[in-house]
Amino acid sequence: MGFKLPVIKISNFDGSYFKWLEFRDSFCSLIDQNNKIEPIHKFYYLNSYLEGEASRVISNLEISSANYKVAWELLCERYNNIKHLKSHHLHALCNMQQQRDSAKSLSLACVFFCGVCSVQRQPSLVRL
Repeated sequence: MGFKLPVIKISNFDGSYFKWLEFRDSFCSLIDQNNKIEPIHKFYYLNSYLEGEASRVISNLEISSANYKVAWELLCERYNNIKHLKSHHLHALCNMQQQRDSAKSLSLACVFFCGVCSVQRQPSLVRL
């Protein structure tokens, strides 16, 4: 009883700290730690998955076997920064809370506004 597993696709990395951990872990397990892949090929793979700011980090390096390790270390040095990772994730959590608070405020405003409209249309509902 054999079955074929789907191909695992590594998402492109654009330099967003939110995507770094997923990219790093996927790339390491599928490419970097695979001893059957030559360093020059690893560099080509790495280069093909990078875009935007992340691509610019290694853009001055010549693609070669020797430079693969240098390229990977540059990316890790830039994006494995725990302080930045925590800061960006904390910022995202705060923004999420602000959005919830805004949505809650908007809901209350709608209820209030609709209640005012209902009261204005039906004065008998207003009791002082």
